[in-house]
Amino acid sequence: MQQSEITTRLEELEIKSAYQEDTINQLNDVIIRQQQEIDRLKAWYQEFTQRLDGITESIQGRLEDDVPPHY
Repeated sequence: MQQSEITTRLEELEIKSAYQEDTINQLNDVIIRQQQEIDRLKAWYQEFTQRLDGITESIQGRLEDDVPPHY
């Protein structure tokens, strides 16, 4: 193999490596954004279930208070 062929192949490998590194960085950014969204949704879900539990307890209390007198 001649020196120019080796140089050309090396340059092509360096270009491919640079593209792969850029792709990896872009994918990492996507993963970070997705994890932030997951964390936000988990916090929302936890707050929602707590509020729903409170509402359920409130309704249960009202239903128990509304027992007809003949019971």
